[in-house]
Amino acid sequence: MADLEDEESRRLELAADLEAAGELGVFGTPTFVLPSGDAAYLRFTQLTTEPELAVNLWELFTAVLENGAHIETIRRPHRSTKP
Repeated sequence: MADLEDEESRRLELAADLEAAGELGVFGTPTFVLPSGDAAYLRFTQLTTEPELAVNLWELFTAVLENGAHIETIRRPHRSTKP
């Protein structure tokens, strides 16, 4: 409870966290920091709970991000769910 009462300390801690995140290149959630030190924000429409599929997707994402093509943004149109 003492932490909740010390607003200034919480603000300073949050500011330090935000600064550290900025230094890593974190700019959204989820942002992944790759082994190279580069950061990438990935936005998912659906996540898998299957470990093998998750590993395969991670390998695909990192291959795209690390292949030297310098792809920064991939966007797809949202499909309407209306009949």
